[in-house]
Amino acid sequence: HTSMLRSHIEFNQRLQLLFPQLRPGAKWAEEEWTVARGEGPQIKEPSVWACGADAQNQGFRSQDDFFDDMVDAVISASRHQCEKQAEFIMDNESRVEADGQRIFVQNCFRRWDTGHLLVEKYGWHLHLMPAIDAMHRTLYPVIWSQADCDAYAPARKDQDLRCIPKREGDGIFHEAYIQKSLALGE
Repeated sequence: HTSMLRSHIEFNQRLQLLFPQLRPGAKWAEEEWTVARGEGPQIKEPSVWACGADAQNQGFRSQDDFFDDMVDAVISASRHQCEKQAEFIMDNESRVEADGQRIFVQNCFRRWDTGHLLVEKYGWHLHLMPAIDAMHRTLYPVIWSQADCDAYAPARKDQDLRCIPKREGDGIFHEAYIQKSLALGE
């Protein structure tokens, strides 16, 4: 959701001191909003457009694309769903300005999840940011205290905190995931 960004623009006094021109524009809805762009002609495209992976692009051009947490345990259980997400991301590539960036952020799930497919099939760069080292010591004590790391579920520690993808056979059988895949016809 984009509510945190909107909230900072509206209420964060430090941000307002640093960027006094950054303020809500004419459109200020949850999924699509615009920041004021100063004097002169206004661009019709929103500053931020939030959508799901099955959304149809409204014809917007963008300076940058940012894809955040599109992959979860359910989606990563199906290679087909991950491939659909990667295709959605690539189908909209032509709408990004030539000097724009495309950033995809996710937790590490499997070697064929969406992030890994973007690297393998489309040449994207992968940057892993583990929260703990091989000895399970926190790398970011301000965000993850050592006590938090120590209390984390051992079965998920390597995957969630060290960015090591799950190997086939590591997971627990989830009837709900199988039923959802069957219902989707996959």
